[in-house]
Amino acid sequence: MSYPTYDKYVSREFYSREKAMKDREVTSTRCPLCHNPAKRKIRWFMNNSKVYYSVSLCQEHGYVSGKIRIRRTEDNMYYVIKMLTNITSEEADEIRQKRDAHRAKKRIKKEEK
Repeated sequence: MSYPTYDKYVSREFYSREKAMKDREVTSTRCPLCHNPAKRKIRWFMNNSKVYYSVSLCQEHGYVSGKIRIRRTEDNMYYVIKMLTNITSEEADEIRQKRDAHRAKKRIKKEEK
């Protein structure tokens, strides 16, 4: 579904979260304004157990933020809701800081073990 300021995509059902995130249609990023493929600058990362984020760059319109939520159906299957919106470079930096903070936390946990 395409709205004036963002695009929304609802996927088919998958057997697992991992299979959903390996699907090309789920992980692809297109500019919500011109619908051309955007070059990924920050790969999909998980900030918490339900939301994945990414940042891509459209040549014409600048940064594109991607947000994926994975939901479960009654049949224990999974589906994806993906939202793509245009953002400023400051907002892209905030997402980059989120990713770096998450990586640092993981690194500290790994060192403690």
